Amino acid sequence: MSSDAGATKARGVVDVLRLMVALLVAVLSVFALAACFREGDFAYEDAVPTNWKVGVSIPTSSLAIIDESTVERWVNIGDWTRTELVQHGFKSENVVFKSAASRGDQVKDLKNLVDFEKVDELIVVPVNYTKSELKSLNQVRADPASAYLERRNSSGNQSATTADSSSKDFGTSHEGEQGAEHSESIVDVLKNAKERGIFTVGIGFNDLDGFPFDYFAATVSSEDVANVQAEFVARHFGLPEIDEHGNLAAAPKDFKAHNVEVLISDAAYSTTRRYFKQLWKRIGPYFHQGYFKSLSGALTQDTKDDDKSEQEVVEKLSIPNDGDKAAGVMHDVLDKFYKKDELNVVFAQFDALSRGAVRACVEDGLDDSSKKWPLIMGAGAERLSISDVVEGKQAITIAFDSKTLVQTLVQVLANEALRQPQLAKGQQSMLNEELQKAFDAKSGTLYLESVANKDGVVIPLIVARPVTIAQDNLKDFLVDKGYITDAYAGI
Repeated sequence: MSSDAGATKARGVVDVLRLMVALLVAVLSVFALAACFREGDFAYEDAVPTNWKVGVSIPTSSLAIIDESTVERWVNIGDWTRTELVQHGFKSENVVFKSAASRGDQVKDLKNLVDFEKVDELIVVPVNYTKSELKSLNQVRADPASAYLERRNSSGNQSATTADSSSKDFGTSHEGEQGAEHSESIVDVLKNAKERGIFTVGIGFNDLDGFPFDYFAATVSSEDVANVQAEFVARHFGLPEIDEHGNLAAAPKDFKAHNVEVLISDAAYSTTRRYFKQLWKRIGPYFHQGYFKSLSGALTQDTKDDDKSEQEVVEKLSIPNDGDKAAGVMHDVLDKFYKKDELNVVFAQFDALSRGAVRACVEDGLDDSSKKWPLIMGAGAERLSISDVVEGKQAITIAFDSKTLVQTLVQVLANEALRQPQLAKGQQSMLNEELQKAFDAKSGTLYLESVANKDGVVIPLIVARPVTIAQDNLKDFLVDKGYITDAYAGI
C-alpha cells in the first residue's frame, strides 16, 4: 500500500472517530440538558439573569425549638435556600444573607438589603420581638402572630382545600410595630421595597398583619400544634368526637378519667397564649364532660372558655425559662399529685418542654415502676427529643417539610426572575392545578391557597401541613428526607 493510500485511510479513520465523538457529545448534551430539568422546573444553568440578586433575612435564633430543631432551624433553612438558588442559576455571590437576633436589628438588615445591596428579590422570616422590645412598645401581650393563620386554625379543622382558589380574609390584628425605639418598622421597609419593584416573599407564622407579600409561605402555627396533639390523644384513647358546635356527650358513669397535665412557655408571648387557647378549645369539652381531669388542679371541669379565664390559667402554668425548669415543674407535679395515681397525658407546647417531662418521669422511676408511661407530646422535631421518640418515651413530635417548602419558594423566585407571571403574580388556577399535583405526587406536605388581606389584596399562599412524627414514620420523614441519619436516630 502506498503512503498516500495509507494516509487517506488514516484520515478516514480519524474522520469516523471524529464523527463518533461528535455524535457521542451530542447524545450526552441531550441527556445533560434533560437532566437540568425536573417536572415543573427550569434549567439549572443560566436559568436566571446573571446579575439577579436575592436578599434573605432570617432570625439568628429564637426559642430552643429553633436552636435544636432538625427541620425548623433557620440557619439550615438558609443553607438549603442558598443551595437551591445556586442550582437554579443564581450566582452564589448574588445571594445575600442577613441574620438578626431582634426586630430592631432586622429592620436595619432589611434596609441594607434594599438600599445598599439593591436586591431584586427579598425573602423575609420576621424575627420575634425580644422582651425589651415588647416592653418598649407597651405591648407585652402582643408579640408577632399571623392574623390569617389564627383565623384559619381557630376552627380546629385540619383538612385542607387544596385546589380552592377562592379568597379568604386575613382578618385584622391589633398588633402594631411602631414604638419609641422603632421609628421604622419591618412593614415600612417592605412597603419601600415593593414600591421599588422588589419581589417579596414571607416565611413563618407571622404575616405582619396581612402585609401584601408577593408570596407567603406559612409554617406550622401554635394552633396547628394544639390541634394535632388533641386529635392524637382523642384517637389514642378512642374518645368520642366533639361535634361542630363544640358539644360532647357526657362520659359514662363507670368511665375512669384520664389524668392530663399541660406544659407551656412564657405567658408574655402570644404564641403561648394561642397554643393554650386552641388546646383548651379542643380538650376543654373532655374536661367538662368527665373524660379528662388534672390532679394538679391547674385545669378543672369548671375552667371557663372565656379569654380572662384562659389568661389566668396561662399565667398559672407559664414556665418563664425553658429547659431544666420544665423538668423541675414536672417533678413537683409528680411528687405532689401523682404518688398514688398514674399520669396519662402531658401536652407540651414544644420539645424543650416535653424533654423536661421525659426527664422528670425517668428520674421519678416511672420506667421502672408498675405505672404506665404517660403519653408525652411535643413539637419541633428537636434533635435531643428524637431519641425520646425512638425509645418510646415521647409519643410524638410535630414538624413540617421545610426542605420541600424551600424548593417550592426558590421555584417561585426563579419564575419571577424569568418573568413567568403565571406563578409570580398569583394566577391561582395555573398555580393550583399544576403545582398542587406536583406537591401531592411528591409528598403531600404542602398545599396552596389564595387569601385576601384586609385591604382586599389577594396573596398566593403556600401552607406547610403539620407532620406528626412517631416511632412508625420517623425514618420515612426525618431520615429518608435527609434531616437526620440512621445512626443519629438510633434505628
